[in-house]
Amino acid sequence: MLNILLRAVILFILVYVVIRLMGKRQVGELQPTEFVVALMAADLATMPMGDLGIPLLWGVVSLIALLLLQVIISYISMKSIGARRLLCGEPTVLISKGIINEYALRKQRYNINDLLEQLRSKDIFDISQVWYALLETNGELSVLLKKDFIQPTASDLGLAPEQEELPLLLISDGKVLEKNLQSAGFDKVWLQKKLKNAGFCSENELLVAQINKDTVYMQEKGGKKCCTIRVK
Repeated sequence: MLNILLRAVILFILVYVVIRLMGKRQVGELQPTEFVVALMAADLATMPMGDLGIPLLWGVVSLIALLLLQVIISYISMKSIGARRLLCGEPTVLISKGIINEYALRKQRYNINDLLEQLRSKDIFDISQVWYALLETNGELSVLLKKDFIQPTASDLGLAPEQEELPLLLISDGKVLEKNLQSAGFDKVWLQKKLKNAGFCSENELLVAQINKDTVYMQEKGGKKCCTIRVK
């Protein structure tokens, strides 16, 4: 049992490292080569984990070989456009100037229902609004709407709004994120003052606290109380 446990821990860490080094993509966004490496890594890890007759070193060497292969493929893809097209493919135009490309659908083994489902995931329920739709190499659908259905931007309306910044999480599950607090330009003394102004005794009471421009949102654990207060 101890042997199996140690194998599981070692192989889990190794597979985790392999997947992390592949990048921060979701499984549905993996390129074909990355997806193959992920599948093979999982399969290779389970073999020595469950079969004590297989040396652990075989699984470790196989996973390292897969990682090196993935690194080499990624390097070649970055340096060569031709290799990138061969290994990753190219985007396929499914809708061009408002017309559905039936040949492209058949080639990609896509049907109308698949296309409509992908459009709905982009909050597009009327296919007549689409000017271009491209099926990316990672399986995602990119859509360009017809000009009549594109939402106007601030510049289109002649407005000049201030640039928004990313909200920063200050407290997560009762823990103060000091790095984010410093990035926002404040310290713990300021935070404690804001907590008292909102009726909280300490950060341990909060599930979340987030600062966004000139306001701070706070929610108590258990959802009993939430409030938004001014930064200054």
